[in-house]
Amino acid sequence: MRQKLRDSLRRWQAAATQASADESVDADLPEPDPLIDALIGWLEGLDLLNAQRFIEGRIQARSGRHGSPRIRQELARHGLAPDASQAARLRAEDRGHAQALWLRRYGEVSSDPAEKARQMRFLAGRGFPPDVVRAVVNGRGGEPD
Repeated sequence: MRQKLRDSLRRWQAAATQASADESVDADLPEPDPLIDALIGWLEGLDLLNAQRFIEGRIQARSGRHGSPRIRQELARHGLAPDASQAARLRAEDRGHAQALWLRRYGEVSSDPAEKARQMRFLAGRGFPPDVVRAVVNGRGGEPD
């Protein structure tokens, strides 16, 4: 978010300097970092920018299609981490989400090792943990390993 705001401000500054050949325009522009920090503080003060709400929304949007490790990785890219209860809930729901996804895609347990490997790669590519992938592909979706 900070980088996007910084880039937008730089584009705005570039447009302002191109629009006016006057050197005084550059002197009147504030430094980007304090302006960005002030804007972020203002958005947080109005509760328009809320990390916890972003985490909940991201979990809700991704949990049906992706496993908990992949969701945690995506949140880490944003500099965030789910709290302990969210992480536990994500992990607990992994098996059910993987089972539902696998059923929609394949529907039945295969006896062919190549097909099982293909199904495992599919679920692993979606970010599900290896123990969940093995259980679902081997037909033990509801049972622990």
